[in-house]
Amino acid sequence: MSSLIPPLTTKKKDWYRTEQNTSALIRSVVASRSTNNLSGDQIWSLITLTWITVSRKGVSRNHWKKLKAPALAALFNKQLPKVRDDLSATIDSMNLPQAVVQAAKKDTGMVNFRGTWRNSSRKWCGVNRDDLRTIIGTAAKLPTNDQARFDLATRIDKLPPVKSPHKKADLPAGVLLTPLIACLDPRSRFPIVNGREAVNSLLRKLQLAHTDLRHRVAGLIGIIGQKDAFMLDVMGSEVIKHVSSLKPGKAKTQQGGLHESPLRNYDEEERKAALASRTQTYRNRHNKMTAALNRIFRRFNPTTETSPAGRCDAILKNYDGTSRDLLIEAKPDPDKGSLRIAIGQLFDYNRYRTRQAATDLAVLTITRPAPDYLELLKDLGITALWFANESCKQISGGEGKAWSAIAECIGGGT
Repeated sequence: MSSLIPPLTTKKKDWYRTEQNTSALIRSVVASRSTNNLSGDQIWSLITLTWITVSRKGVSRNHWKKLKAPALAALFNKQLPKVRDDLSATIDSMNLPQAVVQAAKKDTGMVNFRGTWRNSSRKWCGVNRDDLRTIIGTAAKLPTNDQARFDLATRIDKLPPVKSPHKKADLPAGVLLTPLIACLDPRSRFPIVNGREAVNSLLRKLQLAHTDLRHRVAGLIGIIGQKDAFMLDVMGSEVIKHVSSLKPGKAKTQQGGLHESPLRNYDEEERKAALASRTQTYRNRHNKMTAALNRIFRRFNPTTETSPAGRCDAILKNYDGTSRDLLIEAKPDPDKGSLRIAIGQLFDYNRYRTRQAATDLAVLTITRPAPDYLELLKDLGITALWFANESCKQISGGEGKAWSAIAECIGGGT
């Protein structure tokens, strides 16, 4: 999909670079030592590497003295040296791994975490040490497939909240942890879902303010596109202007170059596929699949849209109960040529959707695609669905981030 994040402004390039530096530092720390034996205090120290100190004058240039230097000393069991006024000299005196030294000398830190929670989160890290070790280890090895990010968000949501010092308020675990997870993610796709106003405003615009962390992560990843979580964080205020609400609106005959019409059982358009010429046999098989979609998903009133990219095969609105749409491209055969074309069609169709941030993608085939192409689809965030056989009576399987919701639907007697 085309990214909804506008280009970086000149003023924000430095901050984006600082967020990238923070990620590089945290990854170098984790790469230089085992996460399996992190103590609660060391996990807290790892988290503090994402923090900054902000005053009325702006971000402190010396927050590294109270945050970065003590954190690195704790993480590598070093005696904290007498902190000097020079960052580079201080880091050199700590005898740290070379990769950490190089990363630590750059400007780092990106989250103005509220002082109310800074000390209480330290005790919380100790109480939840074992779960946090697993979460950190998982985050550092996140694959291309975003389903792993959704699963990790669900795991984080199961952690107890962080209590304020006087136990008068709770802080969701995701607010504390998502900046760290974003830094650990090898592909920088896990979004930062903290208490910053730009983040909260974006979640409200997406109708995700009152959902769980999994759905927030899914919605924000939908915006990231081919960019990264740090660019979304830096450009959050600007992104709001480019994002349509995820809340389903009333159907319109014409909107933004899209023409919506009921899903037809018979698709008369010529199919531009590599493996199949424009034969009646191909059209008959495709028509059977389209008719099956109408029948299996009739509760969603499947529709199709026509845009400058062409007419898509099917759209299921609110398919997962959280105001997300599923854009489906049907290909009778799960071969290489068909799947490659389907991938291009899905991304092309979706870039014209006003709700592209709220749209998930799926390819439907007759029989299961080969394992390597299932992996390709998952890497691209596209769900694979397939019928059991040529009868197209039922969808027999699927893989990808939309599959759990679809499996629940078809398991409910559709």
